[in-house]
Amino acid sequence: MNWLSWNQSKCMVVFFVETIRMGLDKMVVGSLKKFFHKPKSLSDIKDTAYIVVDTNVLLAAYQWKEVTLNEVLDTLNSLSMANRLKIPAQVFEEFIDQRPKKVVEIIQKIDKEMNSKLQRPSSLLSTVPLIEMLDDSNDYLELEKQYFEKYDLYRKKLGTLTKKLGDFLNSDPVLDGMQELLTNSYFKLDLDKVKDIEQEAKQRAQQKLPPLSGGDSSKKENAFGDYYIWRHILSLDNDVIFVTADKKDDWVLKDHHGNILSPRRELVEEFFEVSNGKTFTIVSPKEFVALYKPDMDSTVSKDLLKVNMEITGTVIFFRNLFNKYDPAGVYSLTLLEDEYDSEIADLLEILPKVDSVDMLVIKLYDIIVSYFDEGTAGSIDVYIDMAKEIWKFRKIVLGYTDKQLSFLS
Repeated sequence: MNWLSWNQSKCMVVFFVETIRMGLDKMVVGSLKKFFHKPKSLSDIKDTAYIVVDTNVLLAAYQWKEVTLNEVLDTLNSLSMANRLKIPAQVFEEFIDQRPKKVVEIIQKIDKEMNSKLQRPSSLLSTVPLIEMLDDSNDYLELEKQYFEKYDLYRKKLGTLTKKLGDFLNSDPVLDGMQELLTNSYFKLDLDKVKDIEQEAKQRAQQKLPPLSGGDSSKKENAFGDYYIWRHILSLDNDVIFVTADKKDDWVLKDHHGNILSPRRELVEEFFEVSNGKTFTIVSPKEFVALYKPDMDSTVSKDLLKVNMEITGTVIFFRNLFNKYDPAGVYSLTLLEDEYDSEIADLLEILPKVDSVDMLVIKLYDIIVSYFDEGTAGSIDVYIDMAKEIWKFRKIVLGYTDKQLSFLS
């Protein structure tokens, strides 16, 4: 080989090496982009993004009042008609599987928490034999008769209610109301994408990568359900708003009040890479409806706020406190631990803005009045001791993590 040929060969080798190096540099730079990705705001994508609904949102329909269900379905139907609502096959299958269980759960709750606690009291004559000696004894006995008649009727009606709910297993008006949007918005992964998905999920769980970072590790069934849903989301070539009542650390980052701050950054970055620059974000059911119906009724707002309320140390602390003072007198009648959950949700929302015990007394009173009435709420003075106790732990409640707070319960 002469000098010229050798030099040309050397130049070609250098050229190819440099080309490969530049290509690798571009790949490295490209892979770093996700770390600098700034997701678009909700207001920027609300009119164009796909809306993906989680299983727990569909199942929550069995917890809502009719007005709330109608408001949510109206919103979902509008998005479905615009071809922007997406129901992953995994969500659909989970919903169909769990729907009957949800109906049975409601029936069992009626029997366990209502029917079984209804105790017919002893008669007045057996408790106070001398009552007939009183001039107005007939008034008492007549009222007792009316009470027993209403009591018997109520128990009978609870039995009828249980039977009607049982009919939901085969003829469900909630499912009927969802049929069209579930059918029109259903989508599933291509077969080639499903082939290795379970193996991927196992590897991801071992590496504790979101959304399989450990939150569902104890589940015996459907332990990888979150990843199947995530794979469906990754297949969408558009910005995505994921509506879920789930607050597990697998999906979201939260503040010390348990409020969602953002999806896990790993999820945001993975979606950015797979979708070539699109935005992924997560909202609660209440935030979702408010996004498209900012003037929604306060009843709907409160109903959505308590959906799948996370049972944290904070919630347990406030349940104990509300049940202890029982401001509306309902806990003593039902003995249901979650009797005041709606009121607690309202309180937790405003507590950071309350700046004095006096203001807290007024806010507590207003919350009870909003759910009942002034007569049931009683005198505002009743709330002073309750407010003082809440104020005593206010900084702890607002400053501790849920795990640290649990000792208060």
